[in-house]
Amino acid sequence: MPYIWNADGSTIPWNKRGNTPENYISQLNFTNTKISELVTEIAKQSNREYIIILQSDEGPRVVDLGFENTLAHEEALQIHGRILNALYFPDMEKSKSLTFTTPVNTFRHIFNHCFGMNLDILPDQAYLHGGNKIFNFTDITEILGQPHTESIKRTQTAR
Repeated sequence: MPYIWNADGSTIPWNKRGNTPENYISQLNFTNTKISELVTEIAKQSNREYIIILQSDEGPRVVDLGFENTLAHEEALQIHGRILNALYFPDMEKSKSLTFTTPVNTFRHIFNHCFGMNLDILPDQAYLHGGNKIFNFTDITEILGQPHTESIKRTQTAR
């Protein structure tokens, strides 16, 4: 899917749309601004505790960033396999269980912490779909590495 938004929210002309690094950054800047406005508005208007989850399904497609073969470059897989998984919920700083790499446990952590449930935490694993076969998956968990706990700590204290 081509990127369509400039950083200021105007649309990129049809003849300049495409999956380029410049268009990706431009659209990312626009969406970051809109998401920041939305989160600020939720916090400002809420008269009760709230939960915010911002989550992407994948990172930028590596071929759009100039890599020829997605399975040939570990760096490309790291870029594509990492996602946005930003959370805010009441008393978040008290939760010790926020070290995870994949989104499989996002709701389990929230249900356990906010609603007193005791759901098991699943293994963090990531897979990349490849080829024309619907069930052709490659486990890229090892390539993605450890979770970015510093990002989680910054998010917790940035309220």
